[in-house]
Amino acid sequence: MSTKQIRAKKKILEQLEKIPIIEIALQKASVPRSTYYRWANDDPDFKEAAEEAQEKGYLAINDVAESKLIQKIKDGDWKATAYWLESNHKRYFKPRRPIVIGLGDKAPRPVLVEFVGKEPDDNR
Repeated sequence: MSTKQIRAKKKILEQLEKIPIIEIALQKASVPRSTYYRWANDDPDFKEAAEEAQEKGYLAINDVAESKLIQKIKDGDWKATAYWLESNHKRYFKPRRPIVIGLGDKAPRPVLVEFVGKEPDDNR
């Protein structure tokens, strides 16, 4: 493995830890997408390191998103408060019921539908 390739792989891993989007990491490292996937296929250690770096990046972005949400709650944003409670507190959780639909020639598949207002009549 060349020194240039080692540097490029390291740069990709560093970028994935910051922003877990492969395309952005590749642009910053000046590495074509096809080269990245060839390296990932040929080098299991690199593939694993990239997946771990991407996971770290997701966690970092989640931390930023949570801190922004918490700040909105502190600022009195009722939508942020409602979202937090619905997502994190069992008492406020709104269960979603899966239903099965068919779309034209495609096989039926389950989808989640959030009902607003009255519950639908189960006797239909």
